[in-house]
Amino acid sequence: MFTDTLFGINIAYNYLRKLHRWQNMNVEEIMKTGESLVRENKLQEAEKQFLLVVKYDPDNKEAINNLGFIAFSQGDMEKAISLFKQAINIDPLYMDALLNLCYALQSANSLDLALPFIEKALTLNPEDEELRRIKKEADRESITKQVRTGSERNGDVQNETMYQNRAFRPKRSIKVIHLPLIIANNAIALSKYLNRMGIESKVISYFRTWLQYEGDINLELDGLNVSDRNKKVRKFVDYFFEHEARKYDIFHFHFFDSLSTGTSFGGWKSHAEREDYWDLQNLKKMGKKIIVSSWGSDVRNNSKLVYYQLKYNDPAIQIPYPPLNRKDQYLKIWHFAQYADAIVHGDCELVKHTPYGKMIPIGVDLELFDLLMKENTVTDNRISILYAPSNQFYKGTNYTEAVLKRINERYGEKIEIRKIHGLPYQEAIKRYLGKGAAIDDINFAFGLFGVEAMYLGRTVFTTFRKEEYFGEDPKLVAPIISVDNEDDFYNKLAEFIESDYIDRSDSYKKFIRENFSSVVIAERYKNLYEMAMSGEKIEQYVSQDWNKEFNSFISKEKIDKQDYYTKVTDILLKENDFEKLLHEVQMGMGLNDDVDLLAKYILVFELTNQKDKALEARTNNNHIVSTGAFANSYNRAKELYFSNNTKSNQSS
Repeated sequence: MFTDTLFGINIAYNYLRKLHRWQNMNVEEIMKTGESLVRENKLQEAEKQFLLVVKYDPDNKEAINNLGFIAFSQGDMEKAISLFKQAINIDPLYMDALLNLCYALQSANSLDLALPFIEKALTLNPEDEELRRIKKEADRESITKQVRTGSERNGDVQNETMYQNRAFRPKRSIKVIHLPLIIANNAIALSKYLNRMGIESKVISYFRTWLQYEGDINLELDGLNVSDRNKKVRKFVDYFFEHEARKYDIFHFHFFDSLSTGTSFGGWKSHAEREDYWDLQNLKKMGKKIIVSSWGSDVRNNSKLVYYQLKYNDPAIQIPYPPLNRKDQYLKIWHFAQYADAIVHGDCELVKHTPYGKMIPIGVDLELFDLLMKENTVTDNRISILYAPSNQFYKGTNYTEAVLKRINERYGEKIEIRKIHGLPYQEAIKRYLGKGAAIDDINFAFGLFGVEAMYLGRTVFTTFRKEEYFGEDPKLVAPIISVDNEDDFYNKLAEFIESDYIDRSDSYKKFIRENFSSVVIAERYKNLYEMAMSGEKIEQYVSQDWNKEFNSFISKEKIDKQDYYTKVTDILLKENDFEKLLHEVQMGMGLNDDVDLLAKYILVFELTNQKDKALEARTNNNHIVSTGAFANSYNRAKELYFSNNTKSNQSS
């Protein structure tokens, strides 16, 4: 009781003392000025501001922590550690200073020295998960130092360099939650490095997928039917908003799915009685910042892939550009656009597919690949050619395999061809090792697989359409080999095989480290979060094309004004490319002439002897099928198909 009373008296005394000293000074303005100077990297000027604060208020933990950050940035490790300890002594639960102390000591291979401060904080707050995590890391460092020999320690380069790029926190840490999907490991890798940089970050994962992704919170909706899935999501969302949501500053959504409403992996809707995406509005009412990242097919009408594959088949083909979105995407994107503080795209190609946005590339956790190369030795000196189609249709796998068949017939055992498909991520990347080439998408650009393969020293072959990219997108200067058609692809791959193999792994690694490393990408997101929290204007591109299409959508006008779907499905029907035709019907419904698309859709099922599907389509769309317009479109489609195929048979 005596201690509590004395503590209360001290608080009262300190408050009166500070009130007197600061009566003619605005503390917050001086702190803001200093923090702004830090962001501008004007550290000496910032230091003067924080010293001014400490002069009049020796117990200002934020200013002392900021001075520690500046000392560390200037290379004065001893001073930085001393200042961080000083801030912690003022407030043992001041997490910014505590984590900064841990990062500084870890950089000096002395994390174990932080244990007394961590343990004291844990006695005051034993349930804090972040404190438990860093204690576990400090304990491991302490044990490691006891058993590690001097030679091993000197050789432990990776552990030391792991923290080189950590950015210390000059102010209260931002708390961010990534949700609800993990796409290409990005949320996991991003969260990992954000935590190292002082952003408190966690990941919610609704699905593990075949890649076995694991977030901090996993709902594991895989395999559940729609009803059970929605019940589980509802229970989780209700609990999350009641107990967890207020803890976070920034909600970072991935793949344009929200907690309440999603379209991926079969979709979900947590509360049938509420509007779609209602949770976004709730979060804004709570004063939360919203960031959303797109990664491709969540915002892109994938007719673009067919468009470029047709140009790969015939570079001289004249077809109009497809609409930017599918019908179901316009409204979803608009819901997010109303509430998002920033829309972020993995490359510039995607920017025009939403009303506004900026580009931050997808990041790769290079530590995984450094460890992979360190632990695995490749003894086979043959040139290997990899391709890893996550979706064979979209990746253009048939084009790749047509070329590889010709290559295999020519070179036989001189090369090894590896198809990597359906493996968990950790298993798949082990198959990437070796020397040679990697083949990524045959449509318009390369993706994550190409980035990872390049870091491992492989030369990447892909179709790359520069007209889709602009600005400072690193893909524009990537050291890839672009192929335009099958013969071009075959000749360039054969030339690669026959040339004396040149090891370009160092230059490839440098390019990836500078542009796609998760450390670099996390730093860019960290800056974005800080701008959002401070209310600074975030510069984003505006897509006038998207806004025009959306105006047509809400006005219930025809969106496909250039008749892409009519012209392309005519071509595909004449060429008997039924796989692409069925795809284009699904992409184009609601954008142009549904009667024309439905007629071709049913005809394809009839031509391929899928009578049950044809009958089902007729029954479900009887209100259209029974019209004269459908009869005209159906007869036109039949005439187009049979006329072209009759001519082909006669000529052959």
